[in-house]
Amino acid sequence: MNFLLPKQQRASSRQHDGVPLELYAGDEEVPSSGAGWRQLFDGRACSPPIWPIGEESLLLDSSGVWRYRELILPAPVQYVVSRLEGNTGLYPVGSENCGAGRAGHRQIGSYAGLERFYLKHEGENPTGSFKDRGMTVGVTMANMLGAKAVACASTGNTSASLASYAAQAGKKGIVFLPAGNVATGKLAQTLAYGATTIQIRGDFDDAMQLVEQVCNEMGIYLLNSLNPFRVEGQKAIGFEILQQLDWQAPDWLVLPAGNLGNTSAIGKAFRQAYQLGLTSRMPRFAAIQAAGANPFYRSFMQG
Repeated sequence: MNFLLPKQQRASSRQHDGVPLELYAGDEEVPSSGAGWRQLFDGRACSPPIWPIGEESLLLDSSGVWRYRELILPAPVQYVVSRLEGNTGLYPVGSENCGAGRAGHRQIGSYAGLERFYLKHEGENPTGSFKDRGMTVGVTMANMLGAKAVACASTGNTSASLASYAAQAGKKGIVFLPAGNVATGKLAQTLAYGATTIQIRGDFDDAMQLVEQVCNEMGIYLLNSLNPFRVEGQKAIGFEILQQLDWQAPDWLVLPAGNLGNTSAIGKAFRQAYQLGLTSRMPRFAAIQAAGANPFYRSFMQG
């Protein structure tokens, strides 16, 4: 069975300039103002969630990632692998902006001491995490490059997402797991979607080192957070938050921070939106790390 990425494609799979708009140079349909971009994205948000077979453009518009495709990855529609990810709720839970019938939500805002407060529920994605936003773009790029297999190292969310989108694309999914350090529910998803699952002795770093070596030697397309196209897909969280707030940036965004892929993706989204005139100001960001795993916090405090 041949899982190899064509040799002539391997180098390009690691290159990404992060400015997909350059590929649209000279395209008259690309908006030239913030108002034009808002009109484009708001029009797509009105697309029905169920579309007639064959109308692929509506599939893109109904996805909470591909709706913003000009700012993420301008992929030909026939290569896009989507499960209608995104479109997750932004719930008002502040003590003042929580509507009638949401008394339980209001308690959250009261506990936090905030009158206007929203929660973005990324658990509403197809496999239950924000990783689906990046994976739809990563697997789409694997499609464009002609890869027959994709792989990752993971302790949970990434493995489930990769397995799901690999199955959707008809590709072989391969997952390296550190022994005894995997969330049971995510492992169940990974196996259910048919990914080849390999348990290794060691921790996540050992699994990551091994999967990088295997992908490099065999030409398998690597889809860990090192992959820049996954970061591009996760930018959609920022664009979607803006759209849900009628393109008015919040004062603060508070984010859980692990390896900071999501933090950098959302920060990049807001910067792009500001530069294009989609919003008139930038929010402030707070990245929250656990006390026992806080390398970013330590490096920040040390200057």
